[in-house]
This record gives sequence, C-alpha cells and structure tokens, in this order.
Amino acid sequence: MITETILDVQFTNTTMNELVDYLTLRIDEMKRTFVVTANPEIVMYAKQDTAFRDIIKRADVVTPDGIGIIIAGKLLKMPLKERVTGYDLLHRLLSASEKKDYRIYFLGASAETIEKAVEKARTLYPKAQIVGYHDGYFSDEEAIVSDLQRLVPDIIFVGLGSPKQEKWINDHLSDFQQGLFIGVGGCFDVLAGTVKRAPIIWQKMNIEWLYRLIQEPSRWRRMMALPAFLMMFSKSVIESNELLRIKKRIKDRAQNRCTA
Repeated sequence: MITETILDVQFTNTTMNELVDYLTLRIDEMKRTFVVTANPEIVMYAKQDTAFRDIIKRADVVTPDGIGIIIAGKLLKMPLKERVTGYDLLHRLLSASEKKDYRIYFLGASAETIEKAVEKARTLYPKAQIVGYHDGYFSDEEAIVSDLQRLVPDIIFVGLGSPKQEKWINDHLSDFQQGLFIGVGGCFDVLAGTVKRAPIIWQKMNIEWLYRLIQEPSRWRRMMALPAFLMMFSKSVIESNELLRIKKRIKDRAQNRCTA
C-alpha cells in the first residue's frame, strides 16, 4: 500500500474501506500482520526513542489515528486520504468477522473492563467468534502466548496502551504463523462503556481529543503531545524549506557560472 512519511513515520495512505479490504485479504491468505494505530503521541515517542521507532518501522500498516497527523500531511502537500482510528477499525473488523467467521481474541484493560467489552462486542456482533480474552495485568507472558497458539485467533486486539502494546506485539509476533495483531489503546474502555466516546459532531469537527480531555482532566499531560507534535512538525517544515532555498541558490550560482 502507498505510504507517506511524516516525522520519520511511514503512514499507510488509505481509506477505511480500502484498509479493511486489505486486512481481510491478508487474513484470508493466512498472513501475519502487525497494525499500529498512530496518533501524535506515538509519533512523538518514536521521535525520542529509536528502539520504539524501529518497532513502528517493522509494522505492516500504520494508520493516522489523530487530527494532528492529518494536518501535518496537508501541510506537507502529501495529504492522507482520511483519519483511520483504532476504535472505528476495531468495529469494522468485528463486523467483517461475522461474515467471514474470523476468530477474535481481546487482550488488555482491567479484568472488569475486558469482560464488559467482550459482552458488548457479543451483543453488537452476535455472530462474531470471540474465542478468548485476558486482561492486561499479567506477568506470565508465555501463558498468554500459549493460549493464543492453542486458540489460533485470526484477529488479536491488543489494548495495553502505547508503547507497551506495540512492544508486546513486536516481541511475540514471531511466535505465530498467522494472525492480525493490532494495538487499540483504550478502545476496550470505550467499548465497555467505562469511557464515553465523543458525539459525532465533535468527531466531525476533529475535536474528539478535547471531549476526552473534558472527560478525563488527568490526561492533560498526554494531550500536550498534540501541540508539541505540531511545533516539531512546523520546525521540520521550516528547516526543509530553508534547505530547499539553499539548494536552489547553489543551483542558480552553478548555472550562472556556466553561462558566464
């Protein structure tokens, strides 16, 4: 799939429909797939941590999950087709699983939340095969891996929070022959109803982040990643433009010497 690079992260430039078609094809072909749903916070962390940046580079798909990413793409004159959020992708894949008999596994959140999330998913998608789940508070990683190997799910939703979920997937991906592994952050909290998602109007206005901040004021430190991302991106654009101007001046001087 086509990608666009923003602050050293290669984003998959696709629509939700195109992505779902691509991912379901890979599942049908029994391929192993690593999906990152990246918001500005993840991009900022990847910028600071080279090991994490290398993990992101190894992902098969990186979706733009955040308005800051979309704005950056427009400013770079390489607009991304649309924002593809982890929560919306989770629902689209659950819907697809009803038609294609995919086997689903949920990993993450608290014991109470993950049980509520599974119950809600089974209510919304009664034909979906949710073959297993486990909360995110575990110490025996091999037990989780063994459970997944025994159940052989087609889609594994990992909601351990970033960067933990991406690191976990990266560390264990080679333990499996197939399966779609996708980091979904706090999606289980929203699915379970413990956290409310912003109303549609807020989503369309691209201020879903503000609604989340109003709900959870304690997240303000994490929300600072958005302005920090835009500042870093603006600096990158200015430096890039200055470099282009210098190259142009050098080229013009060389041409003047040739004609002198």
